[in-house]
Amino acid sequence: MSNGGVQRKLLAAFFCLNAGAASAGPCSSYQYDKAESFAESSGKEIIRKYGGGKNNRIVMRGCDYNSYTDRFRIDMEVYWDGSFFGDKYNVDGELRVDSDGRNGEFSMTYQNSAAEDLSFFFGVLKFGVMLAQ
Repeated sequence: MSNGGVQRKLLAAFFCLNAGAASAGPCSSYQYDKAESFAESSGKEIIRKYGGGKNNRIVMRGCDYNSYTDRFRIDMEVYWDGSFFGDKYNVDGELRVDSDGRNGEFSMTYQNSAAEDLSFFFGVLKFGVMLAQ
């Protein structure tokens, strides 16, 4: 093998090893505390979008931090009781957010039937308001 071929292979191996160093991994205890705060804020916003409620509970199931993108990936569950009806609501999903708490994006992976019905109700209500204008 030529000297140039060996150098290319060594360079390729170097980049492969260093690429893994900047990948996502489990949150440190400090990052976990920050992520819990972001999950709490996002959970409250989700509940507000569904019309509010009481007995709110936000559970963080997991947290990863990517040092390259400086972003968190947070698996979370949001539970609450309805303000008007006695229904119990649950929405699960994944929150991706910058390390400073900005640019949060929540992707829902599950909602129970009560949350689904409430979402449908608000959609119909919004449509009715648009027609009335």
